[in-house]
Amino acid sequence: LDRQTSGILFLAKSTNAATEFATELAKDGFIKKVYFARVRGKVEKESPFVVKQPIYCISNSLYDVKPAEGSKAKGKEAETKFKVLFYDEKSNTSVLKCYPLTGRTHQIRVHLKYIGHPIANDDNYGGGFFYDFY
Repeated sequence: LDRQTSGILFLAKSTNAATEFATELAKDGFIKKVYFARVRGKVEKESPFVVKQPIYCISNSLYDVKPAEGSKAKGKEAETKFKVLFYDEKSNTSVLKCYPLTGRTHQIRVHLKYIGHPIANDDNYGGGFFYDFY
């Protein structure tokens, strides 16, 4: 997990348990990745909506939907489905449910920046930093 990301991590106590767990995870459709993001501004797109934009590596740690200037690199296809859950007028932030349909590095962060609603407090992708929502 990234430094600014929270989540869960599964560990097995034995090799047998790890094998059994991995087998269950590998079953088609068993695992669905879902993320929640608090983003800047009011997302006024009809919910749910999909962002389908290729992602380019700009540097070792940054990605974008456009290649670096002068680069001939090809982007990797990326698709994310979003559902708007609510808007908080006081903080001018929206909370979204995010479903990455492909698994690109920083995909959700890049796609949210692309639609003009970067993740709040994500300084790398334009979300700026604020720690007092109220």
